[in-house]
Amino acid sequence: MDGDAMVRGLIADGLDQDDVAQTAPALRHFAAACPKKEDAPAIRECVSPASFWQPQHIVPSAWHQHAPFAFWITEAVRPGIFVELGVHHGFSYLVFCQAVQRLELMTKCYAVDTWKGDVHAGFYGNDVFETLNDLHEPHYSGFSRLIRSSFDEALNIGRLATDGVHALLTSTGSTRFAIREIYAELGRRVTTYLSEPRAELS
Repeated sequence: MDGDAMVRGLIADGLDQDDVAQTAPALRHFAAACPKKEDAPAIRECVSPASFWQPQHIVPSAWHQHAPFAFWITEAVRPGIFVELGVHHGFSYLVFCQAVQRLELMTKCYAVDTWKGDVHAGFYGNDVFETLNDLHEPHYSGFSRLIRSSFDEALNIGRLATDGVHALLTSTGSTRFAIREIYAELGRRVTTYLSEPRAELS
């Protein structure tokens, strides 16, 4: 599959014509760069028109370049429940919420953080939470909750609906111990586990 075939496939899947001119050169370059040409069709399965959506809310984050992946995987997995542990400014969480809304899914979304900071992300004031809340509430409060607590508190006092969690995202601010604890509780029910680089389970 060459780049032109990828473009035709995306158009057939519903890629907006306005996006074609912008994305076609990148897809042609991408296909040409595949070490094995037989790998291109498999890679095409990880790209959809959703991959080219633009984030509605831009806040400070190291996750900006991963927005296309977030849009795509939300469309591919269509989770019943999505949980993000460690949210900070909330870019990735807002992107997932945007995808849920645009795809008209029935997904329930939960963001869990103290919004006080930690040794990884540094400590910060209440303005970080307030800014995120001001973006979140008008757009996503119908299906999403910002839970201001530690991970174990959210789980133990029943603030987090854990039955049927399909997707769990942990951020670089999440400690290995905290992730092990909550994953031990959710592990058998989580279908898709996503982790930023420093949030390993091992």
